[in-house]
Amino acid sequence: MRKILELYPASVSKRKLPLNFIPGDSKLFERELKREIPSLDLFEDENVTIGSGPSFYKAFVPSIIGKSVQSYASDNPLSKLRKWIKHILFSNTIERDEVLWVTDGWSVGYFHWMTESLPRIWAVRTQNQLGSCTLALPSDFKDIKFIGSTLAILGVQPIYLNEREVLKVHHLIFPATQTPSGNYQSDLIRSLRGTILSYLEISSSGSRRIFISRKNALKRKIKNEGEVETILTAFGFEIIVFEDLSFKDQVVLSSQASFIVSLHGAGLTNMMFMPSGGQVLEFRKSNDNLNNCYFALASALDLEYLYLECEPLEPHGHNADIVVDPKKLTDVLQTVFGNK
Repeated sequence: MRKILELYPASVSKRKLPLNFIPGDSKLFERELKREIPSLDLFEDENVTIGSGPSFYKAFVPSIIGKSVQSYASDNPLSKLRKWIKHILFSNTIERDEVLWVTDGWSVGYFHWMTESLPRIWAVRTQNQLGSCTLALPSDFKDIKFIGSTLAILGVQPIYLNEREVLKVHHLIFPATQTPSGNYQSDLIRSLRGTILSYLEISSSGSRRIFISRKNALKRKIKNEGEVETILTAFGFEIIVFEDLSFKDQVVLSSQASFIVSLHGAGLTNMMFMPSGGQVLEFRKSNDNLNNCYFALASALDLEYLYLECEPLEPHGHNADIVVDPKKLTDVLQTVFGNK
């Protein structure tokens, strides 16, 4: 394995405090106000075999590539060996001269696809490194509509590796970084944003106020959402369930929004398409100083970030439902829009 190109240089991300920052909440953001963002580098390797999972091997030995791209591959060597034997005995072998790999165990989710995997593809493409490489994806990506929609925008046609196939690659390239999830190369994210808006012929400007509801989600919902919707509607917000919309419709709607409100979740990723200077209010679990990915994303996109701490129904559950304090929500909105 060797590095062949620096796709995006290392940088320092300096983030401004939330618009409604309370001094006593320093602990929530202090680790994220200044972050060193490592470079995004392109690596290559030869004669790599990719099995279901996927697991990466060279000469029957688990490859370091699996670590480099944060693959699905188990860290348990015995588990890897068992998988490999199973592949040898029961799988069909497909050979490819050149393959691009960009995914990890989280990439199937909307946030991770849009802010991690897709930007890596775009970085390879813009640096003219894609060439004759074929993007390979796990088979469970095939029926996910936003993945197909975004790849079509970038002009990339992937192949899908199913559980009964082994992919033998003569030349594998993969972009990798040590950047923790939830931190971004700002120029790369903005470039991708501009490309998607241009392709869809969307002008990012507007004054709509949008509440992205998670009422149809299986987890992480607002227990008193009806009360929240009543307050937001009084301030001119539209209530939208993004799961009901196509990818293009989500982009169009977000591009027309000057203010988006939502509970911590994938829907907030669509702030990518808001006009610069727009505002985002995130309902976040009280005392959570770890999940700052949307605070950081707002900064990368030159948006104003606001927050409201909410009590979870399960104190230690990341996916717990929350309760929004009606008075605190009203106070935040009055600060921004004045009394209603």
